[in-house]
Amino acid sequence: MRRCLRILALAATCAPRDATEAAPQAGHTAGAGNGRIEAGIERLWPTHADRQIATTSVNAFMGGNLWRRRWLAWRVGLTMTYADGYIVQFDEHFRNVRFDTSAGGLGPSGLVRLQTPEWAGVTLALESSGGLLLYTRHFPAGGDIYNFMWRAGPSLEARVAPSWWVGAGLRWMHVSNGQGLHPGNPAYNARGASLWLARRR
Repeated sequence: MRRCLRILALAATCAPRDATEAAPQAGHTAGAGNGRIEAGIERLWPTHADRQIATTSVNAFMGGNLWRRRWLAWRVGLTMTYADGYIVQFDEHFRNVRFDTSAGGLGPSGLVRLQTPEWAGVTLALESSGGLLLYTRHFPAGGDIYNFMWRAGPSLEARVAPSWWVGAGLRWMHVSNGQGLHPGNPAYNARGASLWLARRR
């Protein structure tokens, strides 16, 4: 008897009653599903000759779908970063001077991800993120103790188990303290790749 009840319950769950109910059922198992934790790493390289700073970041995020929309997800968490390299600035005599610079940073960050429905276990997405990081020293050289880190780029995520996903993406980054265009805000840009592992909560 119990086995029959289980079979009936499973059939009622799996069989869509109409087209309008079938879509939400498929969306519920989409790669970005509601209630996720993610951990990942990024490596980004400089894009300008006078800002030769390489950046490695580790991210830990949690989140779900935004406003219950399956195509729009949010994540919040922490970013830990380490950057190393040099910048070239004008001195008071308008001569190029090289300043070596390196620092570690930590701070809160969040992202919004625009994503497709999962198809054959794969989800495509575009995402944008921002964070406020406190650094171990004024960074880059001549800057401040804090910076805003902005990142964006396309991603691909694949389901590898019922509750596990792996993802990879390209990233473009801008780091700045938001104080305007002057020597006290030596902003820099970078681009690279991101990898992460996600699990349903």
